[in-house]
Amino acid sequence: DVELGEIDSSSWSSPMSPSQLAAQRSAGSHPRDPEDEGRSLLSSCEDLSSTPPIPRVFSASWPSLKHRILHYLRPAIDVWVFVWIIITCVLTGEASPSDSSLWRTLRNNTLLFVWLPFWYRFCSGFVHFLLSLAIFPGPVIYHEGPLLQFYPKWVVDMIQESYLMRQKNRPRLAAAGGITLQLVAPDGCVIDALYFRGAGVGHSGPTVIRLNGNAEAIELQDDVLPRIYTNSGINFIMFNYRGVGRSKFLPVFNSELFGHLLGLNRTPTKEGAVLDAWTVVEYALKELQVPCSKLVLVGHSIGGAIATELCASHPHLKVSLCNSRSFSTLSSVVILLAPSFLGVPAASRKGRALRVLARVGMVVSGWELNS
Repeated sequence: DVELGEIDSSSWSSPMSPSQLAAQRSAGSHPRDPEDEGRSLLSSCEDLSSTPPIPRVFSASWPSLKHRILHYLRPAIDVWVFVWIIITCVLTGEASPSDSSLWRTLRNNTLLFVWLPFWYRFCSGFVHFLLSLAIFPGPVIYHEGPLLQFYPKWVVDMIQESYLMRQKNRPRLAAAGGITLQLVAPDGCVIDALYFRGAGVGHSGPTVIRLNGNAEAIELQDDVLPRIYTNSGINFIMFNYRGVGRSKFLPVFNSELFGHLLGLNRTPTKEGAVLDAWTVVEYALKELQVPCSKLVLVGHSIGGAIATELCASHPHLKVSLCNSRSFSTLSSVVILLAPSFLGVPAASRKGRALRVLARVGMVVSGWELNS
């Protein structure tokens, strides 16, 4: 039998850089699957051959009618504003007394019906995006999708080392028993996850789902982490949030870029992260038949706040929750660190102004998380 700790890493092929990956995708070919490379190293391992297969593809349902309505409400507001800007500012003139009362009401109150919704969507979305760069940088620094071609060269060079490390470490996790899952979130985002079977337990046995911190990726985790759980007879699942690594939106009109931009517009980063967690939890509950009494959510840093938000929004989920080095409220952290993040002394006038601005930004953007 093959000992997991004695696999020779020299047999791995060298990983590709982000530029090489983008060139290969544009040519229509696909990179090798790191999971297949890692699992091929264990082809002679008798334990894997006797493992019953688990479902590797799953499509989650909407957690509630409210979430589904909000998902379509945002683009509906955008379409409404766009159409009325064209109608009121390009195609028609001022309302006349002979027009219907409904048209006169709409035409004479464009500030209320057009411009206020426009500025609300623009400001809240823009502020949410700016705060996401600091609060949730993983989808930016670990992005492997279509936006990579628009990154400045200095940004690509900065993240290349991390990219190569993730490409190299993926086979290690596969060799540790990691099985790649493709879990489709209700809004069409494909979540990249790894499943590790616990020793001596079935798929419905005790299961831990780990929620990453803000700048983490599953490929950056050491293979010791899943072994801690699996050697104790606990199934273990970890996943990448949308935009991180291979977690991305489905193509729209055969365009991965358009699908990504449309998905970002429909689902803000905070709601998207919670929806990703819901997708993995529903996979464990419905597909693997894990009872709530045997399911544990382990959230690290901001992952603890996302897990808490998920459980608070769905009180019927009677699962266990463990927060690892999280915080009380996200706004308190952002307000405290805003001056130092921009290199401004906290006690200075600019520092105090930044704290006030951060407080307003958290309210406007809807980024608050409470753990």
